[in-house]
Amino acid sequence: MADVAAPAPAKSPKKKAAAKPKKPSAHPKYSEMIGKAIAALKERGGSSRQAILKYIMANFNVGKDAKSVNAHLKLALRAGVKNNSLKQSKGTGASGSFRIGEAKQAKRNQQRQRKQLNLRPPSLRRRRAHLRKKRQQRNQLERKKQPSLKLRNQQQRKQPSQRRQPSHQLKRRQPNQKPRRHQRRNVAAPAPAPAKSPKKKAAAKPKKPSAHPKYSEMIGKAIAALKERGGSSRQAILKYIMANFNVGKDAKSVNAHLKLALRAGVKNNSLKQSKGTGASGSFRIGEAKQAKKKPAKAKKAAKPKAAKPKKAKSTPKKKKAAKKPAGEKGSQA
Repeated sequence: MADVAAPAPAKSPKKKAAAKPKKPSAHPKYSEMIGKAIAALKERGGSSRQAILKYIMANFNVGKDAKSVNAHLKLALRAGVKNNSLKQSKGTGASGSFRIGEAKQAKRNQQRQRKQLNLRPPSLRRRRAHLRKKRQQRNQLERKKQPSLKLRNQQQRKQPSQRRQPSHQLKRRQPNQKPRRHQRRNVAAPAPAPAKSPKKKAAAKPKKPSAHPKYSEMIGKAIAALKERGGSSRQAILKYIMANFNVGKDAKSVNAHLKLALRAGVKNNSLKQSKGTGASGSFRIGEAKQAKKKPAKAKKAAKPKAAKPKKAKSTPKKKKAAKKPAGEKGSQA
């Protein structure tokens, strides 16, 4: 028989070299640097890769090799767009404009809230265990302070028993309650309550008299003085008021009051708006104001005519008898 081949010697496993400790990086993660760069640049439509690279090279210790930094930056930008920590407003890939995405904004909001509330997020297990210990300690202290059941029973026995008062002693007549029928005979009438003195109202401070007339009056005077055929504009009225009345030098506040007065005047028909709407356009004195200015003249009372003295009736003159002709006289004879 042929000799059996001897088994090969087992190979001893190679010992793995001890992992060298990694040197701490001289700069933050690229995702963090990109976020800080976009936040600092504050560009409305988003920041370009070139602008972000320039900011990182200037503000972080990433070395002077712009090519390698740019390569890392491209990878970080693509990864940021994938995980929604960045939003690409323009372009594709690693070119275009970038803004902070929804995921990163949500994280930032949480961090701000934590800073504002000064909360540290401890693990729930630790927190619950801590609360449990506190509760147990509090219960132990309360038990120590409370006396035992035997002592409590002894103290209750020593205390005198409080008997209930009979019901007829408890029910007492209240001072404002009316007396009963059998008690009304000899009961004196209750004294009237003293009248409360009325509180004196604080004297109202006298208002300072205004240095100028009402705006409605000033507007009327301005329109009358300007004598414009189609009506006076707000600007012309304002100019006249500023020049002729003591309204101060603040043209804005005067203009605001003037607008309100013009609208009110158009409403109550003291002004008529010949052009425009609201407080713009041309204004004339309205019908209501004209009616006030020209009241109807009262008719003069007719003077009673002096009665003329009646002439005395003249007595009718007697008619003279007509003279007869001479021929007739002879015939009569």
